[in-house]
Amino acid sequence: PAGVVGDIEEGREESRSAQRRDARLARRQTQRRQRRLYKVFHLLQRMGLLPAGPRVEVLYKLQRELERRYPQTTVLPYFLRSRALDQALTEHELGRALYHLAQRRGFLSNRVGGKKEDAEERSKVKGSIKGLRAAIEAAGKRTLGEYMASLDPRVTPIRNKPGLSDHYTHRSMYLDEFKL
Repeated sequence: PAGVVGDIEEGREESRSAQRRDARLARRQTQRRQRRLYKVFHLLQRMGLLPAGPRVEVLYKLQRELERRYPQTTVLPYFLRSRALDQALTEHELGRALYHLAQRRGFLSNRVGGKKEDAEERSKVKGSIKGLRAAIEAAGKRTLGEYMASLDPRVTPIRNKPGLSDHYTHRSMYLDEFKL
């Protein structure tokens, strides 16, 4: 039997194992992301920038502690990232801000060419990134974190919400903020 399914005459065939392969690639991507965040978290702990303990527990306790310290803030990690531009943060505040940068490190494509659908998706992402850069500049903000901290999440969603907002970010935005 043929190793493909679909309409072979019209060139619309697909490998029988394509669905399984796509699921495996998604699992690998998720595992890589979790492994990367695990390494960053433990590196920050070893450097004294985060308290000792399991990741979920540490982040939860730190979140509650920082919410008590800064009750006026709406989105704490962005607030810390914005504040770090002008003021010195405590070790744990800096660690939380750096971990947040690692969690949301932005889009960086290494693809060359590809399918037409991929090109359309890339142009959508690039257009959104360009629009976000323009919004940051128009608001007079220096970095992505400072811009996001200035948004009211009840009015403008900070994270992607279907049909409401497309905040695609580029890796260079995070690198520039990290340097500042």
